[in-house]
Amino acid sequence: MSGKPTLTYFNSRGRAEVARLVLTEAGIEWNDDRVDKIDDLKASGKLAFNQVPLLTYPDGFTLVQSTAIVRHLAREHGLYGMNNREAALADAVAEGVVDLLNQARPAIMDESLRGKLLDEILPKWLGLFEKWLLKNESAFFVGRDLTYADLVVFNLFDNMKMTVPGASLEGFPLCQKHFEMIANRPKIAAYLQTRPKTAR
Repeated sequence: MSGKPTLTYFNSRGRAEVARLVLTEAGIEWNDDRVDKIDDLKASGKLAFNQVPLLTYPDGFTLVQSTAIVRHLAREHGLYGMNNREAALADAVAEGVVDLLNQARPAIMDESLRGKLLDEILPKWLGLFEKWLLKNESAFFVGRDLTYADLVVFNLFDNMKMTVPGASLEGFPLCQKHFEMIANRPKIAAYLQTRPKTAR
């Protein structure tokens, strides 16, 4: 049996990509198990809520729910801030991304709402992220070093470029600088070059 953890998800970025980014940045080797169907996994009882992603360790420990997986990995590998307050701030940033996505999802699914997304929703939230970066007075969203929150926001911007025609970080220089900084971190850059090309 391999000594590596296994992350099981479909062949897409979806709800597993932040976990992949955390594993990558932490320098952890893992099995990237991309599946077409999860019927057998459901039957096995490993999926507590009948959905993936699923994180499996060689000792038999398993974990589901994307946010739980990401935060577990961040805690395990030093990407959850220097103390409880930094951890709480990282969570707040990550939850801000959730709120943005909840507002944006109808417009992503319905092209007739695309104008509202580009003209109202994204500028509003990008402005808020810009102010957060300005207030923190560092290149990162929390403290003076990278946390999982930076990877959550990076993944948002990265997916936005792919799924929302016309979306841009133009006019938000700190967000743009943050995106480029994360994309150019050596381990992340190597992963982005080699990860499977997917539609979403």
